[in-house]
Amino acid sequence: MNLFQNPFYIIGINTRNSKQTIVEICDAKSLTFDADFCTRYRSVLTHPRNRLSAELAWLPGFSPVGAQVLIEKIEKDPNALLSSLDGIAPLARCNALITYIDYHKPKEGGQISKLFIEIALSFDHIDHANLLTVINEDRQIAKIPVIQDIENIKQEMKARREYIVGTMINCLNNTNAPDKVMTEVVAKTTSDGTYHPSLLIEELTDKYQIEVQKYLDQLAGQIRNVISTIKEQPKKTFDYQMPNLYKYLKTWYQIAQPIQLVHQSKGKETPHSKELAKELRGLTLEIANSYSMHSEAKQITVIISKIFKELPQVADNFSEDLTALGDIINQKAKSKEEDRKWRAECSLDIVIGRIFKKRFMISPDMIRFKDDLIPTDKVDSVRWGILVDNNIYSYSVWIGYNQKTFHVEPADRNQYNMIIDKLWKAVCVRLIGDTLKILSAGESVAYGNYDAIVNRDGVMLKKPKMFGYEPYYSKWEDLRISNGNGTFIISSASEKEAKAELSYMDINNAHILETIMRFLWKDGNFEKLRRGELS
Repeated sequence: MNLFQNPFYIIGINTRNSKQTIVEICDAKSLTFDADFCTRYRSVLTHPRNRLSAELAWLPGFSPVGAQVLIEKIEKDPNALLSSLDGIAPLARCNALITYIDYHKPKEGGQISKLFIEIALSFDHIDHANLLTVINEDRQIAKIPVIQDIENIKQEMKARREYIVGTMINCLNNTNAPDKVMTEVVAKTTSDGTYHPSLLIEELTDKYQIEVQKYLDQLAGQIRNVISTIKEQPKKTFDYQMPNLYKYLKTWYQIAQPIQLVHQSKGKETPHSKELAKELRGLTLEIANSYSMHSEAKQITVIISKIFKELPQVADNFSEDLTALGDIINQKAKSKEEDRKWRAECSLDIVIGRIFKKRFMISPDMIRFKDDLIPTDKVDSVRWGILVDNNIYSYSVWIGYNQKTFHVEPADRNQYNMIIDKLWKAVCVRLIGDTLKILSAGESVAYGNYDAIVNRDGVMLKKPKMFGYEPYYSKWEDLRISNGNGTFIISSASEKEAKAELSYMDINNAHILETIMRFLWKDGNFEKLRRGELS
């Protein structure tokens, strides 16, 4: 009950009137007022146990005159009331404020927030022992039996708290933004979820959650529908669905935030929020890991890390996700820049020939000569060299795939060096890696007319005999390499006649093999090859 519904106010008596005075006033009132009401109020006010609820819903500690003045302010001058509550006992302040809310039914969110916070803070300062003393003092004056057990006060205050919470919920239902009011009240009374809420705020939040749960469930359903749609076709639906996801999440958060703050202050996580956060995180992990949509995953994670910041464990997960996604995005940007530089370093577009000009192009995607082309990643053979005849230099480069081979004749040393440089970056590095993988897997690679057969343990060479050659196998430790007259020479240290002479201009990939062998002898890499570690 509020002050205007209190029997003390309706009958027109005070807490110090005797039982006889109460009976006389009620009898007089029954002549002009509903007799049944008067009888009931007389029973309430004269019965020691029944009277307690009316006393706690009144203005404990106020004199009869002071109570009358305060009630007149509530009814006729509410602004004066709100500015004159300092120094008033906590329960009397709560009862005055809850009466103001119930009587005037304010609708402005900011005012309601201030009233709720004042009520909550006042209720926290109610001292049951002091109430017992104050009420018994008035009863002694009125010659009404005093309260012996403080548990009676505590039990009746529980009912009083329930009434106050119910009135606050009714007030929330009359405002346009109950979620904002609740968030402000909970945030200020728990210091943004840092301190445990008072029992009144906790019960108010529980009632609020009951009121809004159906809306939260509807929004959660809409959010899950968006998650399902994005998961079905992420690349196609993400940009279209993100505004909807953001809208639903923002609305959901506005409603759920006070609930999350109370749980945070108690060191708990709301089950509904935790489950929804888990599903959203699942979406980000799927589009990041399965579709490499790292920027999109980060976009969602940034949003939901704010939405679920009141959930400590969930917030930690999202923080880790943001860091990981940021690292991946930075690495992708770095890789993209490196790829751009690599593509530039691999690319060449020149004209060969002084009279009959032919266009020659190298790119990471295609090698073109005249009107023909070979995909760069399909090139499987390269060779090049220089012939000198009477101080006249002839430059040649061969690039082949399957049965197709380009024979390019650069005009000068500058063009020749330029082509070799680009070809090495675009093709040869890959061929070196591919060859090492083949060898590491236990397979063999033959060069020339089986002049040299290489596997992961060594090289099969040719040893001259009376009629032709016989094979001679040398392990890596026994092999030696050298160059001479445009030829790459592999020989055995223990058998001088066993060797392979691979012409750079005539044997495909002789340059590749030379580079591989030099690499294998560096830091004992041939041991890694033997163990199959260079795949």
